[in-house]
Amino acid sequence: MALDRKIRVALHLSNAFADPDYEGEDYEKRREQGRKILKESFQQLVRGRNRQNGILGEGEELSAPDSLTKAAESAMRNEENEIAATAVHEFFLQDPPKNQFYCRSLFVKAQLEALKAARFAGDKALKQTQKAIAVLLEALEIMLKPENRPRYDFLIYNVSVHYWRISRQILRPGVMQFVVESMSKIVQALEDADDQDKAWRSRYHMTLAKCYDDA
Repeated sequence: MALDRKIRVALHLSNAFADPDYEGEDYEKRREQGRKILKESFQQLVRGRNRQNGILGEGEELSAPDSLTKAAESAMRNEENEIAATAVHEFFLQDPPKNQFYCRSLFVKAQLEALKAARFAGDKALKQTQKAIAVLLEALEIMLKPENRPRYDFLIYNVSVHYWRISRQILRPGVMQFVVESMSKIVQALEDADDQDKAWRSRYHMTLAKCYDDA
């Protein structure tokens, strides 16, 4: 099996092991195994990318930016934040094309920024959360470009899920007014894409109404 293929399969497996609903042995043991697989695969990926012909001559295949995106996503699922941060940093250093993998890497970056908000309280926590939201809006802007519609509409639902998880920590009276502008963009994007999850869209509309009321 080509090393590139082997790493991609391993990353997929580590994702699966992080899922509580995955059938198999004890969840904690499975998750520990998944993290081990992730770390070994990421080390192979880094070595292969650093030495273009250093590992079975397959460094060139491993240079594709999307491999770093997949590694970052797997790292987030496995709560290996340092690996995720390293992967997205290396991804953006390459000045990659602004495609779906660019957007997905921005999702990971936004999640990492949101985690930092837990270190703060009050205005600092709000500003850090808004920083994370700004990263998601950067991804949304790419998805909404005419040349990417409707091809990237599936990502609009994904960004709405990430937005919801990140913004929840400030969706409370007296603070939720500060997400009116950003949430309005998510709501409009879901409408433009005519997302089929009507309950999800309704939930967003109702929450946005509360944010306006708070404002």
